[in-house]
Amino acid sequence: MARTPARFEDVFRDFVVSLGGIYEETQGAEKATLLRHFNAGYRAAWKYEGVPWEDSWEEGTLTVTDGMIDYGDIDDAHVFNLWTTDPRRGPACWVDATTAKSGVFVGTNYPQVFGFWRPPCPQFTGTDPDAPLIAILTDATLAFAQAEHWRGAGQYETGGARRKDAKDLCDELAAVEFTRLQSKWWLRKKD
Repeated sequence: MARTPARFEDVFRDFVVSLGGIYEETQGAEKATLLRHFNAGYRAAWKYEGVPWEDSWEEGTLTVTDGMIDYGDIDDAHVFNLWTTDPRRGPACWVDATTAKSGVFVGTNYPQVFGFWRPPCPQFTGTDPDAPLIAILTDATLAFAQAEHWRGAGQYETGGARRKDAKDLCDELAAVEFTRLQSKWWLRKKD
């Protein structure tokens, strides 16, 4: 939402090279295993201690049909904040909403609302080299992914050390992100 994302291929290449591999020669079962470790690493960084990384939020005007917003319109998110209009542009009212099996219920008073939502963590298939990653999570993703790799290879001490490094990186980032998000009042749930 706020900062330029990193490209999947660039970060995945860094991961393969960090393990001593040659990116261009990585394919088949080996690539699938590394991709599984990479996805686990990104997911661990994305979900770290519930930190709502600013760049994980999406936003936009949402159409309300029969009082409902379709989950597909908010990327199947279950974390969202809805407003009558974009609250950064002027007066807006919080829209109370509840989740339902078929979508998000906001009632029939609104033909459209403005929303901020946090979709689930993406899974990378390796087929889209330009798939975006949250750039500030690159180093933590690599460390978590390396931890997965080394633990899978039976090198538990090395894996544990990389996991600790990843957590330390995320702790530092979370402190900065907390400060950034304090000024983004529209992302916080209304008390």
